[in-house]
Amino acid sequence: MATYKYTLTDKTVANRDIDAWAAESWDKAKTMYTGATENEVLPQAYLDASVPKVENDITLGGYRTAWLMSGSTGLPPRSPLS
Repeated sequence: MATYKYTLTDKTVANRDIDAWAAESWDKAKTMYTGATENEVLPQAYLDASVPKVENDITLGGYRTAWLMSGSTGLPPRSPLS
C-alpha cells in the first residue's frame, strides 16, 4: 500500500465559506471524468492521476467536517495542520 501525503495548506483548510466549498466541488465535478469512458474499465493512467486528488479531497472533507462539528462543542476551532 502506498504512503499518502496530503497537499493541503492552512489557507485551504481555513476556508470557512461553505458556498465556496460547493462551487469548488461543482468545478471539480465538471472535469473529473476527463479521460473516462462510460461503461468501460478506467485506464490506469486515469487512476494514477485521480487517486491522489481524491485522497486529498477526502482529507480536506474530514477537516471541514471536524470544523463544522467543533462548533457544537463550544471549543474554539484550531488549525488542524499546526
